[in-house]
Amino acid sequence: MKRLFFVLVLVALPAIVFAQTEGARAPSAALEAARSYRAAHGAEILAAFADVDVWLFCDGPVHQSRRAQLVFGVRGVTGLEVTVYGATRSLHSGHYGNWAPVPGFLLADLLTSMKDESGRVLIDGFYDTVAPIGPLEREALANLPSYDDVLRQELGLAHTEGDGAALAERLLLPALTVKGLSSGNVGARARNIIPASATAALGIRLVKGNDPQAMLDLVEAHIRKQGFHIIRDEPNHATRLKYPKLARVRRGGGYPTTSTRPTKTSTSPTSSTASICMPHC
Repeated sequence: MKRLFFVLVLVALPAIVFAQTEGARAPSAALEAARSYRAAHGAEILAAFADVDVWLFCDGPVHQSRRAQLVFGVRGVTGLEVTVYGATRSLHSGHYGNWAPVPGFLLADLLTSMKDESGRVLIDGFYDTVAPIGPLEREALANLPSYDDVLRQELGLAHTEGDGAALAERLLLPALTVKGLSSGNVGARARNIIPASATAALGIRLVKGNDPQAMLDLVEAHIRKQGFHIIRDEPNHATRLKYPKLARVRRGGGYPTTSTRPTKTSTSPTSSTASICMPHC
């Protein structure tokens, strides 16, 4: 069944896209569904098939209402890992608590300085390069099914970020998330220590107008603004003695948003398809 679906898409999609273009040459289409391979060889694939008119990437989810959706853009992504430091080794809290800096608290303070309680990112310039949405995007937003209340119930969320803004609207802005945290141990492995370091892996989702490396520059500038000296490798003894607040930053790669622009939105919220025509994402 899946193979039949792919064949139908490859035949039907180019016909739909070019149906109203009189005298156009027969279009070509390519289907790509292996995310792991594309992540490693995406540039090579696109270069090798530069003459393809339509690319269809099939690794996204259905709409939260479980209806199929047609998406004209995907968010970009980048990220970084931040490690802050205390003493050169873990210390017993009974002997050094209230005297030695606690990396977990240093990291917590840094992270909470990046977003407010409504979910707005407080990093200077974080939203400055977002391209404004146009009438087509606004029409698509209006046509989407209202599903946020059902999602909150399903996911057990009494509160969502954005002061009640719809999920679809929030996806049109860059996002800052914490992918993981590490410092010492918990549960049965917890010990009465002050760990020597604390690490956070941060993810940044990008929208139209955001450059991955420029967004990482903004995060680094914010870290410096909080009084941290940024390093790229483990600090030596002299560096530890010179700077009271150290942050090792390891930048990730990533890619910008990919999008195209539809000629019109054509699906109503009562249809079997949840039409999402948002090149912004």
